[in-house]
Amino acid sequence: MTDEDIRKIEIPVPEALKYDQNFRPASEEQIIQQIMTSKKYETMDVQETMIQLCKKLAEKRVFGSRLMADTTVAAPNHSNYTNLPDKGIIYILHVCKKVLGPRVKSEDEFWEYFRDAMRKLAARCRR
Repeated sequence: MTDEDIRKIEIPVPEALKYDQNFRPASEEQIIQQIMTSKKYETMDVQETMIQLCKKLAEKRVFGSRLMADTTVAAPNHSNYTNLPDKGIIYILHVCKKVLGPRVKSEDEFWEYFRDAMRKLAARCRR
């Protein structure tokens, strides 16, 4: 998707407001700043930073915790988000690429980190 396509994605996703009419999303800049100025940031590697960024974007900006909890599907050894709106995940991917892409060595490494962050996010919501 182009940057223009990404800008057209409705954030929060409309489903988030159906699950929680009181959900008020934080701004993208606010979330990025919160991660980057955290005391833990100085000691976190790129993978851990991506996990934190995905978690905060998902819960506080894109989906909201209620939508995430209600759409997490538990599988035998893991959880996933097969029911979450794809456009929201694409938006999170775009922000991660923009913020952390320059710190990752290769495209393959980026995708490995992003998949891991999504798995951890699903496992966290299942609890």
